[in-house]
Amino acid sequence: MSASGSTTTSSADRATTADRLARVAVGGAIGTLVRHAALSTTSDTADQWTLLAINGVGSLIIGILAARRLEPERWALAATGFCGGLTSFSTFCLAVARSLDAGDPLQATGNVLATTGIAVGAVGIGTIIGRRRGTERPL
Repeated sequence: MSASGSTTTSSADRATTADRLARVAVGGAIGTLVRHAALSTTSDTADQWTLLAINGVGSLIIGILAARRLEPERWALAATGFCGGLTSFSTFCLAVARSLDAGDPLQATGNVLATTGIAVGAVGIGTIIGRRRGTERPL
């Protein structure tokens, strides 16, 4: 804190923050483009299955990354950026809402259960893989 009671941010802190934001933006752009490419190759009826696969893969990757305990700069690029751009909670919710709107609550419920189960399971599997591939560290 300065004498006036306010906090000061050094230019090094600002540079670090700007660097991390740039890494999140780059990773997010790449992840979003990968998701867009995958979804644009499918028909509307396959979108929820493709999205389920994408969210499962993204969850697996983030599990591996979490187990590896990346430095903040790498985490910003790979986990927050790439995985955040690759996976899509909002698109998943839209698929569920569309199923409900179409009068198919069974499909909507199945999508919720499958996505949640696969995503959580994939994080667990990714964590196991990450621990086997590197130094074991607790989450």
